[in-house]
Amino acid sequence: MNKIFTIVKKCIDEYDYYCLLSEGAPEDEFASEALRISDCISETSTIEQIAASIADVFHHAFGNEEDPNHYMPVAEKIWSELHTGQAINKEEIIQLINWWRNTDTQGMDIEKYLLSKVMKAFENADVIEILSFLDSLPVCDLLVISGCFESIYAKYMTEDVYEALGKLEEKINQ
Repeated sequence: MNKIFTIVKKCIDEYDYYCLLSEGAPEDEFASEALRISDCISETSTIEQIAASIADVFHHAFGNEEDPNHYMPVAEKIWSELHTGQAINKEEIIQLINWWRNTDTQGMDIEKYLLSKVMKAFENADVIEILSFLDSLPVCDLLVISGCFESIYAKYMTEDVYEALGKLEEKINQ
């Protein structure tokens, strides 16, 4: 999944046009629309262009003829997230943690199947965002992915990162 699709899907789901998700539609209800929207926009798109893309895709998908201004709130949120540097796909990491915890992983390579994917989810984030996210996790989730601490330190290698990771280790060991 690319960054733009992830942001678009999350924002479209949050706005839940037509209340489809809240009425029990499957989680992937807006996946094809989010994919089409993400194919039409880029990080250089304006808020107005994003709103127009949403209006066009939703018109073709649902037959409505809403003015692009109707979609300005979600377009602003998408634009903002494309430009804030929020690069961690937190939902993906939580899903990976839950999958690892709820799967018979005996004999599986944790580095290959979990930690490398967590590090991939961190690759576009700055270290402050990564450490803040890790600190927000419950200890049980932090324990599952604590094996990535060494890779985080190897990538950023500062005294502050070393100390922050040490505090996370202490949190786990309490």
